[in-house]
Amino acid sequence: MKMAIPEHLTTLLNNIESPKADEWNEVLVRVWHHLEKIAQNLLGKESGILGFNSTELISEAWLRIGYNQPLKWENRRHFYNTMGQLMRQVLINHAAKSKANRRIPHHLLVDYETVGEIALTEQIEALSNLDESLEHLKRADERACEVFIQRYFIGLKIREISSLHHVTDRTILRDLEYARAWLKADLLK
Repeated sequence: MKMAIPEHLTTLLNNIESPKADEWNEVLVRVWHHLEKIAQNLLGKESGILGFNSTELISEAWLRIGYNQPLKWENRRHFYNTMGQLMRQVLINHAAKSKANRRIPHHLLVDYETVGEIALTEQIEALSNLDESLEHLKRADERACEVFIQRYFIGLKIREISSLHHVTDRTILRDLEYARAWLKADLLK
């Protein structure tokens, strides 16, 4: 699926003067389909952890981005990376809250529901560990981190990512291979 977002999206975003401006609604209408794709990709990968649907996830991230103004947008890539990061952060924050709410005394860990809680806790920890490793990767190689997020969290195709970064498909594949190896090594520490 080709991204059909107008190039002047950056201009529209940068002209928004306040979080309550009507322009936010116009931007949302223009980008909703693509944000829905990002949200569904994130939710599909973390389906055991979450109590969100794509609309709730987009709305929560949208509120956060609106109140982070004034933010100057470099380009569409910057906007979509930020939205993907915010959606991921919403999920991580939700997972951390769920983990805090689900601490169960050891002597109660005997029924099937509790076994499910243990699995949930492990998934939450894995998600938090991955987020931490992505932050480490970002400090080591920002483009490789962006490429990994765009591919696996946002769900972009290799060709779309290479177009956003103005490099060849092969370069993106190398970045993905590097990011996967780097993350694996970091997660195994």
